[in-house]
Amino acid sequence: MPDIDQQEGGCICGGVRYRVTGSPVIVAHCHCRDCQRGGGGGHSTGAMFPVDRFRLTGPVRQYQLVSSQGTRVTRSFCPTCASPIFGRNDGAPDHVTSKRPVSLLCRA
Repeated sequence: MPDIDQQEGGCICGGVRYRVTGSPVIVAHCHCRDCQRGGGGGHSTGAMFPVDRFRLTGPVRQYQLVSSQGTRVTRSFCPTCASPIFGRNDGAPDHVTSKRPVSLLCRA
């Protein structure tokens, strides 16, 4: 994937915005049960970035769970419209996963 200099994304209501610099480390579909429940489908898509390339503006609420692999997962979402914004996993503490990668990787 070519390097993307800087991209922005956010929630449906516009209360939370984020900016990432550079290309994602990986873009993947996760099919674990937690991601199926969190996304309401057969999988969840995420784009992972080093945490130092991710900037957030606006408040988020968080929900924590223990994954089937025993790591703590923190899901962050907009407190107004409940759009999923990003996730953190203590198994990869130096990375953040955008839960709205389409807003980053597709341009109208």
